[in-house]
Amino acid sequence: MATGGNGRDAGHRLAVTDGPSSERHLKLLPSPPLPGLGVGEVVVYASHGIGQVVSTRPAGAEPETITLGFASGLTVILPIARARTVLRPLSSAADLDDVGRTLRAVVIAPDETPSRRSRRTREKVASGQAVELAEVVRDGRRREQLHGKGASGALAPGDREVYLHARALLAAEIALSRRIELAEAEAWMLGQIESPP
Repeated sequence: MATGGNGRDAGHRLAVTDGPSSERHLKLLPSPPLPGLGVGEVVVYASHGIGQVVSTRPAGAEPETITLGFASGLTVILPIARARTVLRPLSSAADLDDVGRTLRAVVIAPDETPSRRSRRTREKVASGQAVELAEVVRDGRRREQLHGKGASGALAPGDREVYLHARALLAAEIALSRRIELAEAEAWMLGQIESPP
């Protein structure tokens, strides 16, 4: 099976589960199958976010491809074989339950250098997985609340940019998946972070 850029098997997703003694565990679950990738299908493409298939080119003399359009105006053409490994469907209700648990989780930050934390955060955003985006949003929001803007230990400008990008990607996916306004999705995310686990 092909693996994505984050080393996990493509075709799988992470789930947060409760274990004994209220411990939280991550486990790999099979991802729902990708839609047929026909024109009009909505998919998530890693750190680019939500895109829509705007055209396809059938197999023939050239490789079969799909063209994705994004709200930002970006257009991406992918060979269909690559598309099946890097794209995923929108988060389901169960996926959003996992996102909520992740946002509410109390996590002790690992003792690591700022450069290692930054690299790990960027890898999570690059994966495009909703639970990993939720981890970035949760941790970034809590660091901001704890240290305040401009205070020692607060997010560096580059880290803040990554945090805000993850927040925008996750809010857009929640809004589209739940069919709510973007502001409602933002409020839900922040409410989850501030709720007890």
